[in-house]
Amino acid sequence: MIEIPFMDRIDEFRVLKSFVEHTPATPLYIYGPEGCGKTRLLKEFTNRLGRLADGKAVSVYIDALEGREIGKAILTPRFSSDILEVAYEVVKELQIPLGSALAKSISLFISRIFNKIYRRKLEGYSVFIAVDDVVKAIGLDDVERYVKWLYELQWKIMEEYKLNSLLFIVTTSEGESLDLVSRHRHSYIRFIWNLPIGDFEKLVQYLNPPESVSPDYLWRLFGGNPGRLIELATTYRWCIEDWLNTLEYHTVRRAVEEIIGRGLKDSLKDAIEDSDVFSLRVTPQTLELRNILIKHNLIIYKPNKSIADKEIPPDLELGIGKYWAWQIPAYKILLEKLLRSG
Repeated sequence: MIEIPFMDRIDEFRVLKSFVEHTPATPLYIYGPEGCGKTRLLKEFTNRLGRLADGKAVSVYIDALEGREIGKAILTPRFSSDILEVAYEVVKELQIPLGSALAKSISLFISRIFNKIYRRKLEGYSVFIAVDDVVKAIGLDDVERYVKWLYELQWKIMEEYKLNSLLFIVTTSEGESLDLVSRHRHSYIRFIWNLPIGDFEKLVQYLNPPESVSPDYLWRLFGGNPGRLIELATTYRWCIEDWLNTLEYHTVRRAVEEIIGRGLKDSLKDAIEDSDVFSLRVTPQTLELRNILIKHNLIIYKPNKSIADKEIPPDLELGIGKYWAWQIPAYKILLEKLLRSG
């Protein structure tokens, strides 16, 4: 098993730390491409928070998709065995996957931690709770209600335990929930992007690809996505052809069949050329195409700045526009190939 180094996201840590120190009015809703590093960032931040907050902090990471192992569903750097015991007590009677049960029972989970472990002596503490991949766990139909519930829970807990701050973060790698959540004022939506080229090249170097694999080509395939790069190195042993074939037949081809079946081939050609067609040339056809591509997790809405307040400049070769982007450039490459062949 290769131990993957964490590429220090200094600016993201700085922003998260500021949110922990000064409770935002609403929970954070963080979204970004699948594999961009959301999970690793939150796990690293959870582990480091005790040092960042001089020890007066409670930090818990919940993997809402973990189905069986309580030790994988929960990450916490302090009182870990006690907190795992509390988590087990909360979910043992629920006949649903562990992570999902914890996500849905978070108020009970938190109160048990505070009362049983900390004996309610939390005045002046900072508390950080991250619930990862929540939409896949609870379902799209429940996401609006869930975010509103966290918003109400945040202020109730702050007042009851006299906390210095309380930050809830929920994350997702799919885009369908974004329209639902953004309708309301119950969350603060932030965007996280793939690694910048310098950090991506460091990760490539660490993973030590064979000489036949060009780092520049990897950048043009992944656009800085660390999860996909690690997948290529570990699962596919640097066989790019096998990786592309799997991506084509299990992800991209199904989307193309639906798109062509709905008569949207020409609109897809336009989107491959410039992903901003979804904002700059809005028609019934581009709106329908956009929804299909979001459903298949191929494109993502991209504000000008990321959670780290960094510009993500447009790059037509990588499929990055001002407003929309392909989650990884390989999607754009494969879609273009399938349109040519079909």
